[in-house]
Amino acid sequence: MFSIWSKLLNAGKRAEGFNLINYCLAEVYNDNRINSLGSGQNEPNRHIFVTTINTMGKEQEKSEIIEQTGLLFESLGTTRMSGRILGFLMTEDKSQLSFEEFTRGLRASKSTISTNLRALHQLNYIKQVSLPGDRKTYYTLNNEISWTDSIKARSGALAMFVRLFSQAMDLRMNAEDNSGVWLRKARKFYEFSGKMVPVIIEEWKKVEAEDT
Repeated sequence: MFSIWSKLLNAGKRAEGFNLINYCLAEVYNDNRINSLGSGQNEPNRHIFVTTINTMGKEQEKSEIIEQTGLLFESLGTTRMSGRILGFLMTEDKSQLSFEEFTRGLRASKSTISTNLRALHQLNYIKQVSLPGDRKTYYTLNNEISWTDSIKARSGALAMFVRLFSQAMDLRMNAEDNSGVWLRKARKFYEFSGKMVPVIIEEWKKVEAEDT
C-alpha cells in the first residue's frame, strides 16, 4: 500500500496520495470521517484500497502454499527446495517459468535451483519446454506424467521393505520384544499396501476414463 502511496507522491499527486492513506487508516480503525470526502472523490481510493488488500491476500496465500509444499517434500525425504519449486509452478499464473524466474521468485542460488529442477525432472513432475524465438529453457508441470507408472515404481519399494523386514525378523532371537512387534506390524502394513496398489490403479483408470 505504501509503495502505491510513494508512486502517487513521485508523480506529483500529493493530494491523491494522502487521501489514500487517510482512507486506509479509516478502514483499519473503522473511522467514518472518510465519508466526508464524498462518494465521487472517495471511489478511486476505495478501488485502490480493495485491489491492494486483495493482492496482498493472494500473495500471502501463494507464499503459504509454496512453503507448505516444501515442508511436505522434506517430510517425504526429498529437499524442501524441490517442493518450493513445485509449489511456485503450481501457484504462478504463467504455465512456463524460466530459470531466472525461479532464482528471483524463490530467492535461491543458481546451483540450488538447478539441482532441484533436475530432481523434479527425474520424478517426471516437470518438463523442459522452449518457446519460438526464445533461446531460454522454460519449465512447466508435466501433463504427460503417468500416475500409474509412478505408483508402480513406488510399489517396488514396498516389496523391498517387506523383504528387509522379514530378513530382520528371521535374524532376531526374540520376536516378541519391542523391535519384534514393530517389525511384524510394519511388514503386515507394507504387505497390505503392496496388495492394494493394483486395486488403486484399476480404480484410477475408471476415474481417468470418466474425464475423457
